[in-house]
Amino acid sequence: MKKTVKLSNELQEQVAVVEYCDLQGLPIVHIPNEGKRSVVTRAQLKRAGMRPGFPDLFLPLPRGKYHGLFIEMKYGNGKTSSDQEWWLATLSREGYAVCVCYGFDVAVRRIREYLRMGV
Repeated sequence: MKKTVKLSNELQEQVAVVEYCDLQGLPIVHIPNEGKRSVVTRAQLKRAGMRPGFPDLFLPLPRGKYHGLFIEMKYGNGKTSSDQEWWLATLSREGYAVCVCYGFDVAVRRIREYLRMGV
C-alpha cells in the first residue's frame, strides 16, 4: 500500500493558526496583501490602503508594553522581503510586538507567550 504524504504550505499553516485562535476565542485578523491581481484591482487596492509587506496576521490584544501582536507567516526556506522587514521594524518601534513564524507550532507558541505577558 502506497503512503500519501500531505504537503503543507504557508497558507495551510496560517489557516491552522487562525482556526486555533478561533477555537480559543482569540480575535485574530488576516490582512490580505498577497495574491495575484489584475492591474486595475491592484491599483484600486493600493489607493484603498493595501501596502506591500504588511504582516499576515494581527492579534489586537494589548499585553505588557505592546498594543497588539503582528505575525508574519513563513514556511520552509521562506525569507522576509525588504518591505516586510520595514513594516516589522516600523510596527515594533510604534509599540507592537512582531514576529516571523515558520509554521503553526511556532506561531501558536509565540501567541501563547505573548498572551502570558501582563495586561
